Amino acid sequence: DEVNHYEECTCGYKTNVVAHSYTAGYDANGHYDVCTCGYKVNEAAHSMTVGHNETQHYNECACGYKNGYENHSYTTTYDYNLKIDTCTCGVTTSKEVLVFEFWTNDYSNTNNRKMYVYYWNANGDAWNECTLIDDNGAFGDKYRLVLDNVSPSDITGFILVRSTTNNWGGKDAQTSDLNYADFLAQWKSSEDVGGKAFAFYM
Repeated sequence: DEVNHYEECTCGYKTNVVAHSYTAGYDANGHYDVCTCGYKVNEAAHSMTVGHNETQHYNECACGYKNGYENHSYTTTYDYNLKIDTCTCGVTTSKEVLVFEFWTNDYSNTNNRKMYVYYWNANGDAWNECTLIDDNGAFGDKYRLVLDNVSPSDITGFILVRSTTNNWGGKDAQTSDLNYADFLAQWKSSEDVGGKAFAFYM
């Protein structure tokens, strides 16, 4: 009944009469307090909000019931060298990565010329081709290079190189040795009509 559970005979005799003892429970249809005998009280529908962990988001009720699991789906944006990944559920992660964005002479991409970032550290060096994102723009040619797997602290220095090949043999112009922290500070302080970038003319 509403107060106790017990064993009973069809004749009406009852034994082992014990008051209900409740714990919180839930299923797909709602949450409630339930006794070990199965008797339920305080039944109510779930009130769902969006929850998440490191890998997934889902719907969850305060009672602990969850459904609708989906893996996070991120959109990536950059704020200078800060990589920001935002999921549709609102979860945001960020980390510092190596990003270069700069203007250079507006003829840099002619005659098969390309722009490279040549950087080095204690473990060696690397050539990386930049992407042309604005050809013959307001301040020349605008380039970008994003290295998601490299942080600013991973490099000792770098040089911007204009070349027909990813080695010194095709080089026709280069900057002096550059420090990334100085480059980043100048980049952040520069404003131009085509978006923030820093100009290196060769």
